[in-house]
Amino acid sequence: MQPLRSEIVVEHNGTVVHLRPSLRAAYLLEEKHKSFGRLVEGVQTLNITVIEDILDVTSDHNPDARRLLIGKVTDNGVRDLQHLLLPLFDVIATCYGVDGDPKDETPEQSAKKRERPGKSFSMRRMLDEAYTIATAWLGWSPNEALDSTPAQIAMSWEAYVKRHNAMTGQGDQNSNATEFDPRDLPTDEEVREGIARLRAMSGRA
Repeated sequence: MQPLRSEIVVEHNGTVVHLRPSLRAAYLLEEKHKSFGRLVEGVQTLNITVIEDILDVTSDHNPDARRLLIGKVTDNGVRDLQHLLLPLFDVIATCYGVDGDPKDETPEQSAKKRERPGKSFSMRRMLDEAYTIATAWLGWSPNEALDSTPAQIAMSWEAYVKRHNAMTGQGDQNSNATEFDPRDLPTDEEVREGIARLRAMSGRA
């Protein structure tokens, strides 16, 4: 994951568009296409609808994104969209918090890596859990969470756990806990207990 990559720039004939990966963009794409794999396949096959949707949601509906896409197709046909492949793969990988290049493996292979015994992987659940980490545990506002990427949430969560361990004197005893995995969320009861402990330590009970 690329936690500090805040935007990706694409350009054509003087039209420059800044694409911002975010949890919000991932939600919008997931809602429309229902599958991370379909997005990857859409980019690979130069599906104009998929590419337009990615450009639209990551450019905050900037009309320049559509003009750039139309300009490329008008100039050299769909084949000219090949130049968008790498930035688009970067964008969707960062939106979804996927390590590496998503085109290098099938959606099934990617999902298999994330599966846990007795619990199949769900990309939508992963997005929901990252959002929950940001809002319930880190105390971010909904907009702050949605404007962030899964990698940025992961970095903040790891820092939060390290700080909590230092404050409670646990040191490195639970070093594995700093490895963020949104599928390993605490229960509602653990969330309430954790928040109560932190408030008590900060004098905000």
